[in-house]
Amino acid sequence: MSKTTKSLEEEFSSILNDDITLKDLLYHFVTKFPSNDPSYKKRFIEDIIANKFVNKKLPSRKLMEFIDFEISHFDKSKMEKPEKKTIPRSKKTNTGVSIYDIDVMDPFEFESFIAKLLKYEGYSAEVTKKSGDQGVDILAEKDGEKWAIQTKRYELGKKISNKAVQEVHTGKEFYKCQRAAVITNQFFTDSARQIADTTNVILWDRRFVASLLEKLKESNTVNEEIS
Repeated sequence: MSKTTKSLEEEFSSILNDDITLKDLLYHFVTKFPSNDPSYKKRFIEDIIANKFVNKKLPSRKLMEFIDFEISHFDKSKMEKPEKKTIPRSKKTNTGVSIYDIDVMDPFEFESFIAKLLKYEGYSAEVTKKSGDQGVDILAEKDGEKWAIQTKRYELGKKISNKAVQEVHTGKEFYKCQRAAVITNQFFTDSARQIADTTNVILWDRRFVASLLEKLKESNTVNEEIS
């Protein structure tokens, strides 16, 4: 085992446990290895991220793209130890909410938060009832078009399948909407994208959610409570 490999694995061995989060690992990586050495990044992705979160189900190129995205959205200006927490339903939305805070929301908190983000984007949006929603979690409207939206807050490494696309497409017809979309804190399978292309369902993934949060941060939007 090389010195580089050994030092990296030993550095992370003390914090790896069942409760570790991606945010914790990224914090540890960018603080312990600030030079962002490519060799360290490669070992970090293959030995730490892949083993802990995605069980090497993603090819190396996809893992590199994924971790580059995560590191680029990691706020290095706030170098304080992140706390593992959930976001209570009464917590106010603000410019400090990150994609990692969203990762620990429960599905209903995620629905409500996404509805609030859509309102900031100019949509009227309301969460549907929790049972019998016909595959639609949020009903929204903008520029005269009604949207049926399904939300999926998944664990890291778990992709959204074509089932969600099929459900929201059916829900669009049930609610008599013109557009349909699935929004998630993760990513979609190739099959889901193929079905979406066929049914004209819009897919908004982790990058879209992160972009909305960045836009909110830059706008210095006044705090409002999640409804």
